[in-house]
Amino acid sequence: MSYNTMNEYTLQSYFKSLCKSFSIAYHQLKRLEEQEDKLQEASPYEEIEVVESLLKFLELDIPEELKNKYVEKKVSEEVLRRRQKELKEAAILYKKEKQTLEEQRKFWAEHMWKIQEEAQNLISAIHKRGFSIIVTEKEEILVFMSVFRKKVKDVINTEEEYLKIFPKGEKCEEFLRVYLTKEKEKIKAVCEKYF
Repeated sequence: MSYNTMNEYTLQSYFKSLCKSFSIAYHQLKRLEEQEDKLQEASPYEEIEVVESLLKFLELDIPEELKNKYVEKKVSEEVLRRRQKELKEAAILYKKEKQTLEEQRKFWAEHMWKIQEEAQNLISAIHKRGFSIIVTEKEEILVFMSVFRKKVKDVINTEEEYLKIFPKGEKCEEFLRVYLTKEKEKIKAVCEKYF
């Protein structure tokens, strides 16, 4: 996309639009990562391994009195076999759900990185043309953190009247404090910390 014919207001509006899209993709990714973590906690594979080990032990050609001497039987072989079947069915469902989450996560990650690339190009064009961006939303800070982890550009309008409408919150305020120092390595470090 060519930004050469766009004025400063149009470029800022487009940037804000990209930020909203980026934020949606970012939060979808975070939600999916949380779902994957919860799913991982419910994984049936560890219990399957235990049940199958117990079944193998019961099948060993060892006198019953020796088996009883070393292992206290809390469940019968029949109960273990039933549980094994239930767990195998749960494992099939687990695998399907995990695959679905991975596909969704891949989609949103690709979408987010495409938007990030477009935002990076837009920030470079704004910088090149000597324009600035008035920051009013947290979504914009999120995009700046994503882009500035690699390359910092002096594009945020830091005039006092615009700093009054800068987004509030710990992350935003720390980002602004460091951005105002103009020390690129410190800016990158804060962006890496939060993104």
